[in-house]
Amino acid sequence: SLVLSFHGMMAQPQNAPFFGAAPAEAGRTIFVFPEGTNDVKMPSGEHIRSWNGSGSVGSPGPAGPTCDKHKVVGHCAESCKIDGGCPDVCWLTTCADDVSFI
Repeated sequence: SLVLSFHGMMAQPQNAPFFGAAPAEAGRTIFVFPEGTNDVKMPSGEHIRSWNGSGSVGSPGPAGPTCDKHKVVGHCAESCKIDGGCPDVCWLTTCADDVSFI
């Protein structure tokens, strides 16, 4: 078996579910903890890791923004800027092709 365990936004692989506590089935299960792209620059200048989450890079959607624009601090990932920018502040994660990466 192969288990892919992804960390959340602003986290590291060691923050992913099962990291350091994978079931001890030696030789039967492989756990993989990939690391998200580090191209989201926060207003503070800090770079954070994220994954290309479809809802967080597809705004506005058919019904408008995919987030509450009054509760989000806008930041556009470097990979999104290369592709033409972020149409609104709801683009919260990388635009890197994470499906191809995995």
